[in-house]
Amino acid sequence: MDKASRLIPLVRAGHPPSPGMLFLHPRIFFWGDLDREGLRIYASLRQRIPALRASALYLPMAEAAQQGLSHPYVKATAKDNQAMLGHLPEDALWLASLCAERGVDQEFLSQAEIACLAPHSLEEKA
Repeated sequence: MDKASRLIPLVRAGHPPSPGMLFLHPRIFFWGDLDREGLRIYASLRQRIPALRASALYLPMAEAAQQGLSHPYVKATAKDNQAMLGHLPEDALWLASLCAERGVDQEFLSQAEIACLAPHSLEEKA
């Protein structure tokens, strides 16, 4: 039995495909905090879901990081225990330099940015 078949989805309405079927879709995007832990989670998931790609939602977060609209890895942000990054997928390598010392939480994005960029990968929009 594969891991996807052991997942139990929370379904509020309708009859969506099984998690195993969804993981076979060719367009699966990851979006999390632009920080060391967020990129580590992406790298870990990408090993298990080869079709997974970083979301274009990272673009405004990267811009924010470049403009200094970020937070340090300190106790006040609950990010003080984030370790240095290891191996990352190629599509996320340039993000690593942006969050080496400071991070941007995904809540930074507006609903309009999410609606516009969610259907796209980082590679498509970068």
